[in-house]
Amino acid sequence: MTIPQFFARALGRYPERIAIGNTREQFGEPKQISYSQLGTSVTGLASGLVSLGVSKDDRVAIMSRPRIRFATAFLAILQMGAVVVPLDPTFTKERSRKSLTKHR
Repeated sequence: MTIPQFFARALGRYPERIAIGNTREQFGEPKQISYSQLGTSVTGLASGLVSLGVSKDDRVAIMSRPRIRFATAFLAILQMGAVVVPLDPTFTKERSRKSLTKHR
């Protein structure tokens, strides 16, 4: 089972359960989000990425700490069949550049 399939199954079974919670609240970001809310966000972001020209098998980098926004982007990229290239925000510019070059 793929991650998008697992997420779709959880969304179907537990739409109102909490899917993700942040340990620290960020401005403009909820403390927690249900599977239903996450599903809506994931679908919207995936559609937005497609409208920007991202397609299946493209590599999409995400630079973020583990947060709701990261999970949303991660799931949206996988849902559309693209490849996630996670970058740690504590990486130096050189290390990030190497990671991006490696995953072309």
